[in-house]
Amino acid sequence: MKKFLSCAGILLAVQMHSMNMDNLQKDGYPVIIPAVKNLVRTEEKFSLPETLAVSAPEGVDLGGLEQTFFRRFGGKAVRSNGGQLRFILTEENVPENKEAYTLEVGRSGVTVRARSLQGLHQGMQSLRWMIRNAEKRELKGCRITDFPDLAIRGVFLELNSLPPEKVDKLCEAIGIYSQLKYNTLLIDFGDNFPLKNNPYTLRKFTLSLSDIQKIQAACRKNHMEIIPFIQAITHAFWMTRHPEFEQKISEGKPSRPWASSYCLSKPLPKKLMEQYLADVTDILKPRYFHLAMDELDGCPFQVCEECRKHDPVELFGNHAKMLQDFLLARGVTPIIAHDQFDPEAPWWNSKVRDALKMFDRQVIVNIWDYAVHPNEKSHEYFNRMGFKVLHMSWSDRLENTRSLPRLAARTGSLGCILTWWLSLSPTLEWREGASVNSYAGTILGASDSWNASDEPLVRRMYDPVFEMKRLVEPDRIPDFGTRKAVEIPLDRTINTGLGRNPAFPRLDAPAVSALKKELAGTKERFRLIADQGNYFGIVLIGGEKDSSDRSVDIPVGRTVEDFSFLVTAAPFNDFRIPPNAKPVIGELKINFENGKSIPIPIQFRNTVNSWNAECGGYNTRIVNRGTDLRGAVYSFHALDWKNPQPAVRVKSITFSTKKKDGIAPGLFAVSAFGAGEGGIPAITDAEAVKNVPVSVPAKEEMNGRFLADFEPGRPRDLNYSGTSRDRFSSLPKFRVVDTPPNAPSKGKMLSILVPPLAEGHAWGRVTVDIPIESPGDFQTVLFDCRFSNPAWIWRSDLYLHNPGAGKADSLLNFNPVCVNNGFYSFAVPRAAFRGREGGGADFSGKLALRIGFFVTNRQPMTIDLDQIALSGKQLPWIRELRHETQK
Repeated sequence: MKKFLSCAGILLAVQMHSMNMDNLQKDGYPVIIPAVKNLVRTEEKFSLPETLAVSAPEGVDLGGLEQTFFRRFGGKAVRSNGGQLRFILTEENVPENKEAYTLEVGRSGVTVRARSLQGLHQGMQSLRWMIRNAEKRELKGCRITDFPDLAIRGVFLELNSLPPEKVDKLCEAIGIYSQLKYNTLLIDFGDNFPLKNNPYTLRKFTLSLSDIQKIQAACRKNHMEIIPFIQAITHAFWMTRHPEFEQKISEGKPSRPWASSYCLSKPLPKKLMEQYLADVTDILKPRYFHLAMDELDGCPFQVCEECRKHDPVELFGNHAKMLQDFLLARGVTPIIAHDQFDPEAPWWNSKVRDALKMFDRQVIVNIWDYAVHPNEKSHEYFNRMGFKVLHMSWSDRLENTRSLPRLAARTGSLGCILTWWLSLSPTLEWREGASVNSYAGTILGASDSWNASDEPLVRRMYDPVFEMKRLVEPDRIPDFGTRKAVEIPLDRTINTGLGRNPAFPRLDAPAVSALKKELAGTKERFRLIADQGNYFGIVLIGGEKDSSDRSVDIPVGRTVEDFSFLVTAAPFNDFRIPPNAKPVIGELKINFENGKSIPIPIQFRNTVNSWNAECGGYNTRIVNRGTDLRGAVYSFHALDWKNPQPAVRVKSITFSTKKKDGIAPGLFAVSAFGAGEGGIPAITDAEAVKNVPVSVPAKEEMNGRFLADFEPGRPRDLNYSGTSRDRFSSLPKFRVVDTPPNAPSKGKMLSILVPPLAEGHAWGRVTVDIPIESPGDFQTVLFDCRFSNPAWIWRSDLYLHNPGAGKADSLLNFNPVCVNNGFYSFAVPRAAFRGREGGGADFSGKLALRIGFFVTNRQPMTIDLDQIALSGKQLPWIRELRHETQK
């Protein structure tokens, strides 16, 4: 029997030493977001005066620049016929792009040149970043030439529930989008619009005409274009407030509220749509109008008796053409979603796909592709059909947020729109349900839409979430400036050493030394305790058997104005909580000598985040980033806290955690600013770590009860009945082969040869059913797999089911959590199987594990499955972190 190796079992040979990130400078120059195309350094510098004289053409708004200059240096910016800052309209030596600009910093001042007011505006945004991130009251000499890669760079805003009292906040947010060089807002007003003779009488409020005009004015000021968006035919939830929706509008009862659709045979929906398009275009005067019409297969279609009499292509196409012609007659270009017409899309609808030929070639096709590796063939298909395309990304998958604009630029797309789908408020305010990935994606989507470079996130010298917070809440960002950082020693309270345990970054001795040196060079002067290739801190597991390891008191003994804590957490298994959930997993409590205390919640994705997350939490910032021995990106975060009682001596800090399996918050250093006399003297690293255990993987947990390890030479009792064989050009083939040298185990594995999809099918499914004999009280499913082309994996699923009985516990759309040289290692908790089909699986009956993959391959591909096992322990993929001594 083989051993089931953890994802730390196979290591990558490449390890990048850590880099500090102060979010201010890169290679000695201020960070500019988006990154500029070309920057040439000069030896000159410009000292910023108390009052900055600015000359600019009429129509150039200086409000944002004045605000940035005042907030950073307390100075003023005033208009002048001549001055140190000059904005010049010219076509000389400026790239041929309406948003292009040049910016030159010399000894006498700054000059921005552009062909248009929009170009001057974009140059001003770069200058604002330079001022915001300047280390001293001066700008270093340089010559910048810059222009966008995509013409349309936008965000999708859902304003259907925006109350009128939030309009001013939205206008502030529009200014923030503009600072990131977005130039488009795709806005879904729904029925929250001042429609004439508004029939949606069940609404309690609606934006007024003056509200809309205020939004328009903010967009004009910031050179932003509004593209209105409405859900036509499908997802007509916005129509449900009509008093006659059920009788005269609805096509049929939807499975979910957002999947409602209107009937194409009833006259009222047509009338309402024409009225809506007329009212919105009359007020907004847009160039484009997005009609959506996506995901028809998920909404009621041809349910009513009248609709069933018609050919679906004509039924759908005639209504869509009516909407198209209505807009074109008003000089507005329609935009439609791609998915129902695209043979490359998993959602391709064979019923209505031929309706595409009924559209005018002026119509723009919006390709919303949320895959980690977007499909370039979709763009090629619509181009061949004579349509221009626009792309749309999804912020919850940051790799998609970055890769789709690059694909759009490479293929000549009109642009890219970033979506959040309710995971972020359009006003950008922090709320409990907000996604930190949506904040990060807003920065990264802007950056890669303007400058579609291939620079990996690990080499970008800023934390995208922190940068978003700097824009949204600039007054809450601490400015440590030149204040001295004082260490609050952890040397007497550390409880574990790391470096070999996969729960935290795996580092060798040179990498540990480099990390220690880098952290000491931060403005916080973080001291990382390290010795003999291990790094040490306070790691609180909060597991079932660790009641004595949930609280540590750190002595302070001095007054403190501000604290900065170096924190990170063991990677959290996302199977357990919703993607945007933020459980409180611990606490930092500041204890004063007057007997009072102030708690600081340790909240996942807010005040702490996983070490391998792509960004910090909303109230933390990445200060150091690197890659470990496995090739996994890691980061350490600073949690800043301003003391409301700086005159009272702080006695101690209590670091504690709650019982949370698999979430292990770690505290690795504490620095204080504005610290008074006193405190606890530090001891040497060697003295500090004498009796501190070094945490290593618990070896007994690498074993599991195997369901299939393929050692006998062929899989026994496996079943492939769930495979959608008719969707492929030939039958998939299953064979047992030797594992490659880089596999997590040695021996045999199951290799599935997946043929190309058959004509007329956009997706297929490949499954393997593994019988479970006497399942008992297992807690975790373990398996490894790899794909010859991950881009063709649409989504995956797992089922614990009773074969032939229609009963199952299901888990859909799980994501890989660790990669071993191409193999994905999964450790899926039984509790993650939340779906209950047919009442749920009966564990007393015949039981099987189904591993399934939905594929979109147009060429042959392979899926390899290595060892599959069950564990009686509830394990995150990192395995349970234990404090075991290994000297």
